[in-house]
Amino acid sequence: MSRSTDTARGPLYDLTVLAVRLAVGWVFAEHAWRTRDGAPLITARLTELGLPAGDIVVAVLPYVELLCALAFAVGLVTPVAGAMLATIASGALWLSMTAAPHAPTLPAASPALLATAMLACLPPALYPGRWSVDGVLATRSATRHEMSGNRTKPTLKTPARRPEDAPPLPYPEGRAALRRPSHT
Repeated sequence: MSRSTDTARGPLYDLTVLAVRLAVGWVFAEHAWRTRDGAPLITARLTELGLPAGDIVVAVLPYVELLCALAFAVGLVTPVAGAMLATIASGALWLSMTAAPHAPTLPAASPALLATAMLACLPPALYPGRWSVDGVLATRSATRHEMSGNRTKPTLKTPARRPEDAPPLPYPEGRAALRRPSHT
């Protein structure tokens, strides 16, 4: 992002995105913790659906989700963490929606909460704001790039081109105008 775009958005956008990132990170961290506690239930559900290696997925997924939630909350690799959290939320939403009507589900797997959290991942993933690790690193690299660009690249002014300097226009049957028409 350019500096003019960053200043145009202002601190209110940055504060809002920070609050959304922290809230979504908290929701997914809690969901990861409950997923870890409800591992036998989720493993049974995945094997019921015929997914291979459900026990391995259930053993690894909560820790990946927790890592992504923490990265999303602090704004580190926000687009990647947001996409992974949205994918995890869509998978959990699918599992909760395809469950039998009286099948036990995890308390943190309510469809409304998962859908809201999944949609809340999008704005911060597209632009995490200046108050994030990504924003700080982008600002530093942009400043460093501007400083190095000013030292090595002189500004060259090209003279304005005039209509008289243009090549002749081609006309049908080999007749070409020798001069451009004047504006007088």
